Amino acid sequence: MNSGHRLAELINRYIDHEIEADELAELNGLLRESADSRREFAERLNLDSALSQSAASLMVSATPLKSTSPALLKRLLNKGRLKWVAVACGLLLVIAGGWQWRESGRAFATVVESIGDDNPPSGTNLWSEPHLLRTGSVELATPRGAKIVIEAPAEFHFVSVQELWLQRGRISADISPSAKGFTVLTPSGKAIDLGTRFGVDVSQEGAAEVHVFQGEVVAQSTGSKNRQLLTTNKAVRLRQEWTGEACDVRLGSFLQAGEIQKLSEGLQAGQFLRSQEASARLQKDSALLTWLDFEPAVDGASPKNGANVIGPQVVQGRFPGTAAVDFIDRSDRVELNLNVQVPQFTLLTWVRLNYVDETNNSLYSTDEWGRLGQVHWMTGRNGKVRFAIKSDVNLGVRPEGGGVFNAWAETRAILPERVNRWSNLGLVYDSVVGQVSLYVDGKRETSASVPQGLIAALGSAQIGNWKPLAHFTDANADRRLSGRMDEFAAFSRVFTAEEMESYYESSTPYVEVPYSGEFRRKGGAPR
Repeated sequence: MNSGHRLAELINRYIDHEIEADELAELNGLLRESADSRREFAERLNLDSALSQSAASLMVSATPLKSTSPALLKRLLNKGRLKWVAVACGLLLVIAGGWQWRESGRAFATVVESIGDDNPPSGTNLWSEPHLLRTGSVELATPRGAKIVIEAPAEFHFVSVQELWLQRGRISADISPSAKGFTVLTPSGKAIDLGTRFGVDVSQEGAAEVHVFQGEVVAQSTGSKNRQLLTTNKAVRLRQEWTGEACDVRLGSFLQAGEIQKLSEGLQAGQFLRSQEASARLQKDSALLTWLDFEPAVDGASPKNGANVIGPQVVQGRFPGTAAVDFIDRSDRVELNLNVQVPQFTLLTWVRLNYVDETNNSLYSTDEWGRLGQVHWMTGRNGKVRFAIKSDVNLGVRPEGGGVFNAWAETRAILPERVNRWSNLGLVYDSVVGQVSLYVDGKRETSASVPQGLIAALGSAQIGNWKPLAHFTDANADRRLSGRMDEFAAFSRVFTAEEMESYYESSTPYVEVPYSGEFRRKGGAPR
């Protein structure tokens, strides 16, 4: 195959969103080597003369690009590529401005930190070449002082030192005053910084969300003349030719500048391997009821290990290449029926919360609350972790009439300091001794009395949401979780405090605590 045919094939695959990482590198090489190749690349993507004029206006010395011929436009339309108009806009800017900047020897950005296979290593200079992140994350810095974090899976390239095209993926940006005006372009709109910290999330289908963590951002949907000013803790969902609609701000959905270094240190210290070893050992535990790692099933089906994922996106977990579910919409949930009644049990999970508020947010809640032994485990009001079980004994808390009571346990307000980072939460219930304990990051935060002999009914339930009784009208009926969950495990036995601490130490993605050795089971003996 001659080089001309090969270039055409690679451009086709890029336009069709089918290009592989090695092919992307090959395309970059062909574009770097030949002005004719760059011109052809632009011609294939230039869908009208206005785009061509916009591109030419950015070029100081390069030959202006030709307008799209009627024959080429017809071929593009016949191939169903009109959806790539927005892609063409971004890529034309790459051709027009990017190569000129590259010839000057000035990079658009430099990789500060990198984790994950096949990602550009630290110190790499980036110009306008496209990049595909399959796993992990990269932290970038621009010459003007913008700090940018991009998390896999993602496709992106720089248009200029002040513009970045994000085809899909998640990006957070911390913009210095000298980089004010930095813009993230997407298929469904753009976000223009006005001096702020913000994030942009682009789905596989091209729908984008803009989230403002601090400061102000202007958001504009593709095809719309309306611009929306977003301020701190505001977010909007953009769609092509639509006015943006408000959505919940999700701080925890985005890695921030500086965090990648901590995650990289954890990887270098061997935390990923230790986590895999600890998980493998626990999955052999004879008391295991379920282990959800949220990895996609081989056949792509949703149900796995008796659970049904309804709504949440499968995103990157706390280690590169692992999976988590991201609870975003109000109906997102994981349905699970353990179908057991047990006197003792332990629950474990890793979460990355978007925020804490004055409502209860479900971690694990049995359906249609009201029957003896039913269990609710939640992040509670003002950043507390809460537990409740339906009881027939009055322990002086929450009487509900009819001889039925709620037995409660609640931590201090510990979660606000853990927003936007991975946290390990645990629950240990023991009706033999009459005690329930709540753990955060391997440490027991609180213990409370429960009726001795009260059997826990772990039947049909929801993770990340709950199903109340049909007549339930409480103002706090909305208890959906907002954030990521990576692993959820249930056991029909009591974990010791030593086991809880050991599990945390062996499976945290960070290295903030000295690792104390192998994962230890009940009794303290390493396995």
